[in-house]
Amino acid sequence: MTAPRASPTGKGPGPAWLGLVVGGAVIILAIVIITLVITGSTPPPFHGPARLGVTLPEPVLPDVPRIPERPVVPPVDPRVDTGPAGSPAG
Repeated sequence: MTAPRASPTGKGPGPAWLGLVVGGAVIILAIVIITLVITGSTPPPFHGPARLGVTLPEPVLPDVPRIPERPVVPPVDPRVDTGPAGSPAG
C-alpha cells in the first residue's frame, strides 16, 4: 500500500485556503471591473480613444505693409557723378 497523495518531496499538496483566497480575489476583481464598465466610469475595452472637443483660435496675420511689386532701389544723390565715360573704375 502506498500513502495517499504522497509527493516525491514528501510535502503535501499545500493549504487549501490559499487557493480559496486567490480564487475569491479574482472573482471580486472581475465583479468590480464589470460594475465599473456597466456604470460607465471607465471606457469599455476595444473601443476607440476618447474624442475631446477642443476649439483652437484662428491664426491672424499681423498688420504689416504689403511687399512692393517691383524692386526697391535706393535713392540716387544727384550730386554724385559717374565720372568720365571712357575711364575704368578703379
